[in-house]
Amino acid sequence: MKTDLVVAIVGAVGALISALAGVLITQLYELFKRRSEEKRWYAEFFLGKKIDAISNLYAALIDYFFAIDRYRNSPPATLLAYYENFHSKKQAYWRATAMATIYMDSETRTAVIQAANVFDKASTAILLSLPDDECPVDKDSYDAGARNIDQSELIDAHSEAVEHLSEMLNPAILEEA
Repeated sequence: MKTDLVVAIVGAVGALISALAGVLITQLYELFKRRSEEKRWYAEFFLGKKIDAISNLYAALIDYFFAIDRYRNSPPATLLAYYENFHSKKQAYWRATAMATIYMDSETRTAVIQAANVFDKASTAILLSLPDDECPVDKDSYDAGARNIDQSELIDAHSEAVEHLSEMLNPAILEEA
């Protein structure tokens, strides 16, 4: 009789432990599943924002570069034309840079900002090329070098930034697929 009672108690305890272990395993599985789904949601949400920011920056980089190339040899004739057709490209590039740099590694960030600095030097040269009565700055306060655009520096900075942004928009892993 005692052995039957011990067997019954051991069996009941074993069943209870099995039931508790089953509930614990189920709860842990659900917790990990929820966390995984949450991470996936955040990744999908922010990956879309990242791609949009990098894409916008890439488009602004190309637009600013071609504006410099267009006005390098034939600057706009008026300050209004400068602001409408050129300065707006500069502002768009800096705005896109500000939004996208949070997603970049330091090497890409450096390339993008270096391009912005080189482009801004060219922008200053184009501004100084405006006719004297249209130029809002004192041209004599700038050294003679500020009026020249270094074409090779411009192309190098552009190429470097394009290369880094292209790698972000089209990573090697996508080329393998």
